[in-house]
Amino acid sequence: MRQIPFYPNKKDNLHCFGACIKSALKYFFPKKNYTWKEIDKITQKGLGLSCWPMAGLVYFAKHGIEVKVIDPFSYQKFAKEGLDYLKKLWGEKEFKKDFNIDKKDFLQAEKNVKELVKNPAIKIIKKIATFKDLKEAFKDYDIVIVGVNLKSLYGQNVQKGSIFHYVIILDIQKNNIILHDSGLPPHKAVKISLKNFKKAFLYNERVFALRRKP
Repeated sequence: MRQIPFYPNKKDNLHCFGACIKSALKYFFPKKNYTWKEIDKITQKGLGLSCWPMAGLVYFAKHGIEVKVIDPFSYQKFAKEGLDYLKKLWGEKEFKKDFNIDKKDFLQAEKNVKELVKNPAIKIIKKIATFKDLKEAFKDYDIVIVGVNLKSLYGQNVQKGSIFHYVIILDIQKNNIILHDSGLPPHKAVKISLKNFKKAFLYNERVFALRRKP
């Protein structure tokens, strides 16, 4: 099992991705202690909002870390078409609702995605990530962050909605998977059945993998 530092989510329960980034930073740069204020700056997280992944991934790429992104979301189209791509993807009504919450956050994301797609240290594969993709990323990369449905992860009833969440993979076994779940509540190196994990993973189907450059 991989020995990766663990950090719990903040009390606002909006820092699951930030917690994964904090863990990855400590893994790659163990002499540095990143504060939550620094994590928010690195991920460019808006006040009271969950964050887009682009800024955090670009930060790693700028600091000697190779990044692989497997995601059905088209970062390339977002970079080319800007906010118009999100309008087409989500629909005008849904876009306006989210955009009105924090216009600054969306405009910053539009800027960040252009840095993401042009950085040579970042490989982007536009597709729905499969469990096979996840296993290959885990074999080839040091840190693997995946999107899951938190409810499915623990076998809860998903008919009443879902909770978008990020976790770090520590080990893939025959019948189980070991992962860091920042929560809330936090679960360090928790063992999840593959059955539950695959259900949770199929909800989001995205993988972010990081490794030191050879």
